[in-house]
Amino acid sequence: MDEKTVIESWWDKEHIQDATVRETAILNEKEKLSLTTFRNYRIVEELPARGGECDAYVVEESGKKMFLKLYRKGITPKIEVLEKLKKISLEIKEHVVTIFEVGKDEETGRYFELMEYIQYGSLKDNLEKVKCKVDVVVKEIAEAIKALHERGIVHRDLKPSN
Repeated sequence: MDEKTVIESWWDKEHIQDATVRETAILNEKEKLSLTTFRNYRIVEELPARGGECDAYVVEESGKKMFLKLYRKGITPKIEVLEKLKKISLEIKEHVVTIFEVGKDEETGRYFELMEYIQYGSLKDNLEKVKCKVDVVVKEIAEAIKALHERGIVHRDLKPSN
């Protein structure tokens, strides 16, 4: 990797270090994969899709819930970028969601990320609850961005839902 690894959304194909490459059109509803298990994990809940890149699930193994990001057919993330993010997430757990596993699942033929489950959702889901603590939230976000930048990561898609 160069001195900076840039995490981009799939629509920015022009950027040389784009994390994903879009090969096909977004799947319509009838083409979505229907799962009850993924590897050794039981699918607890399918979350609403928020973009065209992946399907999102809450999974469980031995009573431990995790978040599964299952890339759609035709989406090929750069594994070296995901591996770097996984390593960094383990180094700075206090600032970012921990990524436990990344790869390509042979059974589904889809790439995936298995990560820490955040029970209460995103900042967007909790804006009303944190309005009185804006200074604390902004400080925590700034610390997370700084920690990522120190490790050569530029997020480029910062928003409350992310």
